[in-house]
Amino acid sequence: MWKDTKVSEIEDRLGDAEYLFCSDDFGGQRRGLSSILKEPESQFFRKVIASAVGLNDWYDYKKFPFEEMSSDTATRLRTCFSFVDVAT
Repeated sequence: MWKDTKVSEIEDRLGDAEYLFCSDDFGGQRRGLSSILKEPESQFFRKVIASAVGLNDWYDYKKFPFEEMSSDTATRLRTCFSFVDVAT
């Protein structure tokens, strides 16, 4: 079950539980969706992304690190979200 969650609420709401948090809100309230996992699943988001782009078996970062693509993506994200203060 996914719940609307502010970044500032994560520690109080989720504690030490294994959880997922996903957001595309980098301003104001910094909200997203959180879900406590019944069982941890390694590389969950990589599996979702790999499936979405038709590379189902290529999610494992140890076997397929895509280092150049990851570096390029990080550079683009830093540029796009340079206004975000990630320390808070």
